[in-house]
Amino acid sequence: MTPSPASRFGGFAAGHFVVTAICAPVLFCLPYFFDADLTPLGCLWMMALYIPAGWVVSIVRGWARPSPKAGMKAVLYPALFAWGWALAGWLLTLKGQYLPPLGAVGIYMLLSTYFLAAPSFALMLIALNQVVDVTDWSSFGLTWYLCIFLAGLLPPLLFFLGSLLPHRVKEVLHEEKTEHNCCGNPSPGMPDNPVDGEPFQPGGNPAVRPLPPG
Repeated sequence: MTPSPASRFGGFAAGHFVVTAICAPVLFCLPYFFDADLTPLGCLWMMALYIPAGWVVSIVRGWARPSPKAGMKAVLYPALFAWGWALAGWLLTLKGQYLPPLGAVGIYMLLSTYFLAAPSFALMLIALNQVVDVTDWSSFGLTWYLCIFLAGLLPPLLFFLGSLLPHRVKEVLHEEKTEHNCCGNPSPGMPDNPVDGEPFQPGGNPAVRPLPPG
């Protein structure tokens, strides 16, 4: 089945929230139960979960390999949504210098990604650790904006790459079905094909009655 962009977006959202449900408790438990800090490698493992998520969703929904244009849309649409959310939250946070209520809204939008996109939130934390003074907005340099960019791009990209992995079980079933239709179900009129469910008998088919002499 060739899915529409909306169907692919919905499939990504389903897999995305499953990945978030797995990663959010891990983020919470690391400092309190394992006395460990989040590392770039741990963040990478969280992002890598999007690959099997894309593979499973593509099997369940029966997705076919998309065209290059459809594949670009499958990656770009969720990324644009994530970038828009992050950009709006960041701009509102910056405006909080002049309008504190807007700043609070922006901060809550960024913090909400812990529940909405835990791997991306982890990447944001990695970038935040590189900021010397979080109260100085000019200290948020290239590393911060690069991580925000990757936080929006990597989830749909890795999910899409996972959806392209071969589905061996489906391929075997499809091959068996094709072989059965081609070779195991002869068409009417071919030799050894029963007529009206009656097998052929030596000397003729009893199901076929000769016409009475005129």
